[in-house]
Amino acid sequence: MNSPKSDQHSHPFSIRMADFSAEDLKTSGPRCDPYLTLNFDEIKKYQSHHETDTRSPEWGFKASFKYRIRRVQSLANRYFTIQCHNKHTGEAKQGQKPPHLIGVARVDLLTVATGPSSFRLTLSGQDGGPAGTISFKCLMRMVNPDVLVTLHSVCLTMLGSPAPAKLRIDPPVEDSSLELEHSQTGTWPATRELRFPASLTMLLASDEGGEEACLSVKVLEEDDILQGEAEIHFRDIVLRAECLSCEPVSVRCDVTYPESGKVGELTGTVACSNLPGLAQMIGGVTVDGGRVEGDAKLLAPGLLLPPCKFDTPPEVYFLPGETGENPTPVNPRSPEGSQPIDIPAELNNESTILLAPAAAAGTVNPQSTDNNSSSNNAQLEAGLGDLSFDDVWARHGPSMHNIELPLHWEMRRSKFGGNVFCHIKSKKTTRTDPRFLPDNWDQRIHPSTSRVYYQYHKTRQTTFEDPRGHPPGWELRVSSSGTLYYVFLPTRQATYSDPRGLPANYRAAVDPCGRVYYINDAERTTTWEDPRAGHDQASRIRWRQEGFDAWLRTQIALAQDKDRQDEERAQARETEEDTK
Repeated sequence: MNSPKSDQHSHPFSIRMADFSAEDLKTSGPRCDPYLTLNFDEIKKYQSHHETDTRSPEWGFKASFKYRIRRVQSLANRYFTIQCHNKHTGEAKQGQKPPHLIGVARVDLLTVATGPSSFRLTLSGQDGGPAGTISFKCLMRMVNPDVLVTLHSVCLTMLGSPAPAKLRIDPPVEDSSLELEHSQTGTWPATRELRFPASLTMLLASDEGGEEACLSVKVLEEDDILQGEAEIHFRDIVLRAECLSCEPVSVRCDVTYPESGKVGELTGTVACSNLPGLAQMIGGVTVDGGRVEGDAKLLAPGLLLPPCKFDTPPEVYFLPGETGENPTPVNPRSPEGSQPIDIPAELNNESTILLAPAAAAGTVNPQSTDNNSSSNNAQLEAGLGDLSFDDVWARHGPSMHNIELPLHWEMRRSKFGGNVFCHIKSKKTTRTDPRFLPDNWDQRIHPSTSRVYYQYHKTRQTTFEDPRGHPPGWELRVSSSGTLYYVFLPTRQATYSDPRGLPANYRAAVDPCGRVYYINDAERTTTWEDPRAGHDQASRIRWRQEGFDAWLRTQIALAQDKDRQDEERAQARETEEDTK
């Protein structure tokens, strides 16, 4: 084992090997039960299980480990050796005769570290002739434990206006992130540093040569509710100049929200340094003599080539859509056809986190006389029509007689029978009970149409959608543009999917990635499928009313319990005063 001092001056690699298979194995006997022994520079030795009676085996063996070396140049004189054996020894008794060696293949580690990660080598038999071929995959990633990303002059805008927020920047590895404190102006001028371990393959391409990694930027409200996400691609930083330049570059990327498209823009200056100096090629296969066959490409300009000779210099790998030295940014999270949405900058810590493609669909203009102004109800209730809870309120009316009304409201007896609620300021009346509204909400009556609407104080927006009746852990909010969305407080994620009105025993939740799923408490199962899908309107209305009824009963019980506790405390205080 290397000492801590020697580790500081050695080059670390991450090794992963798998997908071992062989073809046309040649043995002296009629039966072949092949297995492998692997020797990686005398540091790591493994033995696979044996396959039974086959000359074209596939082994499920896989291994991963760390490897260090003091001098990169010495990799050319270090080897990965694969031996294939036949466990079947004929008629001899066990232990009397050693397993038969079928053949040996080996490749130097400089070829492994710089060439393709796929290998197809000839096994050399004991007579020197070919004894079959061995294929496998060996990922050898040179890792720098201290890759440095420097950010400077970061600015967040929403349609050209500075937006208050805080940022959390995550590299493509866990347990490492950078928090930029909440800024009311959406600017972070100071230089910030983020350090994490990485290989070039991790930063510039996936293990399969797919989409490259990025800095994941989450735009958050002050209370950690997600507003949007942005991606700063490492290819856009690293490949601006040849030979893996670490010069700072200006970046500009979209801030998006799932299903909403672009909601803003993030700009700044970013530099990436302390990058590893070796990386395997993308595509192709390494064959005998370290030669490279197939369409193998360099991961980045200026990287060290494998020791074999190339007839023509290999091309540099580009992602789909990239056509030149400056790659075209790829942002898979931006849905095609999404339209930009207005996000005002003058928001407090409850600023919008989720924006709909439609403009201010649920907004109410109290001065408007249009009773049919567009509403999110059509989307949120998914065709439930004129959903009403009047009967639910009426059933519980007698038990609510002693529960206090909100400020500016009075309950009166209507001359047409039943109770009505009068808003003292507007002198308007309604049969809609104003009690049990969530925090930051109040009920109002439209001055011209007498229609009830609700105001959300955090963004000063209004809607016709009743914010009550949500399951525990859920809240309805309104963005600064008037769009309704639902927040699942346990994970602080938002969605457009209404969690109310689910069938019995079901409840909705949102995972940390923002995906809605449904829990069946009776069967203790989860599903991505909305259990309301495919059911008729009558069933969905009934579920919604049943859910509201259960919610209202809970609110009444809590209010009554609170009143009882207040009364008990008052009586105890009076008793204490009487005894003095």
